[in-house]
Amino acid sequence: MNKYSFCIPVLAAALMAATFSCEKKNVEFRDMQPVREVKMSTYDFLKTANKGGLYDTLIYLLDKTGLAEKLKSGHVTFFVPQDFSIASAMYDLNFSREKRGDPGNWTVDSVRLGLWDTLLSRYMLEGNYDLDTLRYADGMNLVTPYGYEMNGKAVITTASGIENGGSMVIQYSDKNESRIMKNWVMTTTEAANLKTTTGVVHMLEPKHIFGFSSFSRLAYPAVRRPYLSQPMNIPGHIELGYYDIGGEGLAYHDNEIAQRGTANFRKDEGVDLDNCTEGLYNTGYTNINEWLRFTVKINWTGRYRLYCMVASPNDHGRLRIEVNDVNVSGSLGVPKTGGYQTWRTLTVPGIQLTEGVQTIYHFLETGGTMRAVSHSSRKKGCLTISSRTASPAKYWLRSSTSACPMNRITM
Repeated sequence: MNKYSFCIPVLAAALMAATFSCEKKNVEFRDMQPVREVKMSTYDFLKTANKGGLYDTLIYLLDKTGLAEKLKSGHVTFFVPQDFSIASAMYDLNFSREKRGDPGNWTVDSVRLGLWDTLLSRYMLEGNYDLDTLRYADGMNLVTPYGYEMNGKAVITTASGIENGGSMVIQYSDKNESRIMKNWVMTTTEAANLKTTTGVVHMLEPKHIFGFSSFSRLAYPAVRRPYLSQPMNIPGHIELGYYDIGGEGLAYHDNEIAQRGTANFRKDEGVDLDNCTEGLYNTGYTNINEWLRFTVKINWTGRYRLYCMVASPNDHGRLRIEVNDVNVSGSLGVPKTGGYQTWRTLTVPGIQLTEGVQTIYHFLETGGTMRAVSHSSRKKGCLTISSRTASPAKYWLRSSTSACPMNRITM
């Protein structure tokens, strides 16, 4: 097994060479007719088609996870990723590790076996699904052995500039647990409809990255941490743009992948930040169920009064503040104030906060345009998390036991 304990930069080069060196040898299967059939199992076909090492790593992982047995018997449709796809995923993983200060030397054996099993299963479907099966306008939703939903759609390619003049391929998509197609991650087959004695085989294009968008995130999960390295103090001042580091689903949730804001700040993330006329940054283009998290240090235990300063031309907005996943504000309705910079203050008394490192969670219950406002004229030692929205708000937390008259959260 030692031959599989390789470092990825070497693997990528080797697999690239393997891909090109075996292209002519594998032409029988790469340029197959709409339906071809071989008198062997899917697993044996992969072993036969592996001239030049095109599937060395894949076969190794199938054997190691036990998934090879599914391909030796039963009826399974297998969308086959090439070794180059696995090498690309490992390269991305090691790049992420180096970016976070960890050694970028992981091999396929460094990744936990359960993850290989989970992700390889997303390429397998119980039953036979050929091109004819998938000829629907929106494709067909396909459920993997572990209940994860994918989508398959047969499409005709363009050839010599003629639309729909080429061969038929399958678009195979990871739905990312979303019904919205723009959130899906898609690849296509370079050869499809090979029937074996145990199912159907579709060969994926080499530029596909194994795991779609999930591999690096699951193999090397991000750790949420404060944006300024240390928790921000309460009493203290917090800008909305200084939400935690950790990325989508951990430090924030935004319904759109793209950063649509105007600020040249944290552009590689999905939170829509604008330059704010009353502070550093504001968030815009907000939607229902979007949220931000902040790591803070509460310097003393006590009861606090929450002041919510809100501004909106509409009256349909609702939001809340949570501390350590506990709703401390209730659902706050934002009244129509006359404009995004015409402010009113709401008050929530009797909020109990405990000394120590805590997580403040800003949750938008309905859509709107939020602003993060920071007022330099406010008293020293005050926390401000500001926002403004088509349902926005600003919050202050006032401690009745502290020397600092206000700990402010402004949304």
